[in-house]
Amino acid sequence: MNIRMTKSMKEEVQQQDDPPEFCREAIQKALDEKKGEQQ
Repeated sequence: MNIRMTKSMKEEVQQQDDPPEFCREAIQKALDEKKGEQQ
């Protein structure tokens, strides 16, 4: 899977302690919020 983001977003993500885990948590949070809106 590819993720499209701006250069500034990429730079900020890469500054995180664990960039892959940061992305996983952000995606999970968005999915949980979306699921909450649908109920």
